[in-house]
Amino acid sequence: MKSLLLAAATLAACAALSGMEIQTEYDEGTLILDIVDAESRTLIWRGSARAEVSAAVAPETREARVREAVRRIFEQFPPK
Repeated sequence: MKSLLLAAATLAACAALSGMEIQTEYDEGTLILDIVDAESRTLIWRGSARAEVSAAVAPETREARVREAVRRIFEQFPPK
């Protein structure tokens, strides 16, 4: 993760120096749910969902979409 953040920071710095503009709006979002063992802190299971996102959507609609995504992710739990 640190290397990804460093790469993003490096890209932003190069873009700023060159006058290039970087898009900061996203059309797609990812929700990741991790189940972690509390004692060992090891990842037991990971589920994810992707969907189109829009700032124009009402907060209630966004919340409903997140709840539905969580429900669908947990349909895959427990792992078989």
